Amino acid sequence: MVRSEIKVEQMVEEMKKTKERVATIATDIQQRVENVESNSIRLQGLINETLTRFGEDISEEKNKLTALFNKALTRFTEDIAEEKNKLTSLAEKMTPVPVVAFNARSSFTVSVSSGGTVVFDTVLMNEGEGYDRATGIFTAPHNGLYYFAAHVCNEGNNAVRYAIVVDNNQITSSTQYDINSVYSCSSVNAVVMMKSADRAWIKCTSGSKFYHDIYRWNSFIGSLLNR
Repeated sequence: MVRSEIKVEQMVEEMKKTKERVATIATDIQQRVENVESNSIRLQGLINETLTRFGEDISEEKNKLTALFNKALTRFTEDIAEEKNKLTSLAEKMTPVPVVAFNARSSFTVSVSSGGTVVFDTVLMNEGEGYDRATGIFTAPHNGLYYFAAHVCNEGNNAVRYAIVVDNNQITSSTQYDINSVYSCSSVNAVVMMKSADRAWIKCTSGSKFYHDIYRWNSFIGSLLNR
């Protein structure tokens, strides 16, 4: 009977030790799990930090590349525009100068008040259709360098005063007068740069009679010299 009790006590003691060892093992496992979780959090934080830094570096490099691309694109666009302008200029130089010329005269004696336009009603030539016989005004159809000349005649003892005008700017002027009832004529000419739609005409600078007969023709001529 005593021996049985001793064996039971031994078994109980062994069970306690086993339980203690199991508890120790469980505690150790729990600690290791906690360590793994802690290390996992630190690792995730490191991964996130690395990804963030990598993303920032990628974004910075992307911005640099974008800036370089935009700079290159701007320079390329400017170069293309410059070459286009050169080609346009070259094409204009190679394009033949269009024929623009007119020759108009008066068919009768006409009196014009100061500031009025001298109208040359008879058109002998009007290449480019720039001269208007109804108004006496020439309108430039192209940009370029133009030549104009006016030839007018006075009645004896009466002066004629006139000027070539381009868009209200007086380019050149003259006065013709002779005494002793002499009928005579004079001429003026000018070269001027004009833009398309600029206008030119002969203006009477002081009230005058522009005399006409079969020997004396008042005339206005002009032509495009170069573009």
